[in-house]
Amino acid sequence: MEQINHAERDHALLSASGAKRWLACTPSARLEEYFPELTSAYAEEGTKAHETAEKILRALIEGRRRPAFKNEEVKEIARNIQPYIDYVWGLFEERQKKDGDAVMFLETRTDFSDYVPEGFGTGDVIIISGDTLHIIDLKYGKGVPVSAIGNEQLRLYALGSIKLYGDIYDIENVVTHICQPRLEKGYSHEELTLEELEEWGREVIIPKAQEAFAGTGAFIDGDHCQFCKAAAVCRHRLEKYTEITKLQKMKPEELASNGELAKVLRDASAIEKWLKQVKAYAIKEMQEGVKFEGLKLVAGRTQTILKDEDKLIDVLLAEGVNETLIYEPKKLLARTKLEPLVGKKRFEEITAGLYEKQTGAPTIDKAESKKEEWKPGGDFGDVDVSEYAD
Repeated sequence: MEQINHAERDHALLSASGAKRWLACTPSARLEEYFPELTSAYAEEGTKAHETAEKILRALIEGRRRPAFKNEEVKEIARNIQPYIDYVWGLFEERQKKDGDAVMFLETRTDFSDYVPEGFGTGDVIIISGDTLHIIDLKYGKGVPVSAIGNEQLRLYALGSIKLYGDIYDIENVVTHICQPRLEKGYSHEELTLEELEEWGREVIIPKAQEAFAGTGAFIDGDHCQFCKAAAVCRHRLEKYTEITKLQKMKPEELASNGELAKVLRDASAIEKWLKQVKAYAIKEMQEGVKFEGLKLVAGRTQTILKDEDKLIDVLLAEGVNETLIYEPKKLLARTKLEPLVGKKRFEEITAGLYEKQTGAPTIDKAESKKEEWKPGGDFGDVDVSEYAD
């Protein structure tokens, strides 16, 4: 059996994992060609999680004993992904009871080039039962929840799976699943008919993918820019955000209107992220000798780091310092850190009535946000605007 290289699973120009970005901003795909493939500790951790999950599930399929992992990091990963293993295997067994011919495929290369030029990707788990194809994707991250509803990546994998297995199995329905085992509410799914999926591919994907492959279309910034390799040096963002920030430098006689300020506030978060990306990019370039006019690299702020805490305590006590004076007062841990000490269910039982939910002070969001709008006299308490003042 061919060995899957998990670290190089999805590096097509128009990758399924990057579909949200290149569908929203079609020229970004060609811009990214100027930058090398990036990795991070999080990406490497995700790769290990997929490798570990595949080994466990393959052993279950083949009726072998579960792999015994010796590496402590891998052991921890195996514990973290166990809910995902249970989810996949539970679904497969359920399908087998209803359909004895149900099959499961792991780490399957899918070709969706009928919709996306040179498009391919790797599906974590594919289960086919009766007339239904299930696509299950493992997300190991625990930061931002990912939903299966409208998920472009999984829909593209589904289109590729239909192309791969459509002549063998009579598939009429598709269910896509997202599993984030390290999040409490990290499971979601979406059900589509084959007709609905293929219509989405024709009407939405094909025209956008053709623009993206050609490097044409409009530059559109948004949350999708966060993972774009060209984000820090994209001229569209440079021109947009520098134009907006000019409003912050007006003289008293040129005070900006509320409408102009609203424009700044709508993009405030994006501007902050963009500035961080630009700074990180410039530092990396300058470390390699690239010159930026009017700028230079300087040493970071010096920090004093304690090397031996135990020895420090010993020498202070030897000097006659009262032990109670060298420690901070006891501080109760946050609820999320206390729950694991007795288990979430038991913690909720023994602390009934000890916690209450309080709505935080109002903050600014975009008008189209689904969050309820704050109204004067609501249960938000007094508003402290001191943190927003200079």
